[in-house]
Amino acid sequence: MRKTTIKIDGLNYTLTGLDARRTQEFLDFAKAKMPDPVEQLVEASNKLPESVRDKFLESHLNDAFEASKKRGTLTDPGLADFQKTTEGVVKIFSLLLKPAHPNLTEDDVQELVMSVDDVQGQLEKAAAELVRESHNAPVSEEAAERSYFRKPRNGVKAK
Repeated sequence: MRKTTIKIDGLNYTLTGLDARRTQEFLDFAKAKMPDPVEQLVEASNKLPESVRDKFLESHLNDAFEASKKRGTLTDPGLADFQKTTEGVVKIFSLLLKPAHPNLTEDDVQELVMSVDDVQGQLEKAAAELVRESHNAPVSEEAAERSYFRKPRNGVKAK
């Protein structure tokens, strides 16, 4: 697992790349916090006059169902935006810090993230490095199984 160290207020903090379990923890957290596209569509349609409501639902429902299917996965189009929210940033950094700093709470991490603009820049740069590696993780259970059960060939692990 890849690691990087940053210095905040004279203290060193080690960030560790996300493994599959912590990546899934973030995806579950994001799914719970992000609105469901189908629910959003229904709420929006309820604000429309009845004369246009059915046509509005008919023209947008398939897209909402497709977006809803991707919720809680790495292919969720709303995930990138959620990662940029304070809640998303704090959760990611909590997960990146957890292996090396298990006693840090999410409140502690939020204080670190919010303490100084430059600190947030350091964290974002370090996390981008680590998350880039983590996004090479399989995006489905089926892909995870294929990746896990791949056998080494001639002493070299298959990619």
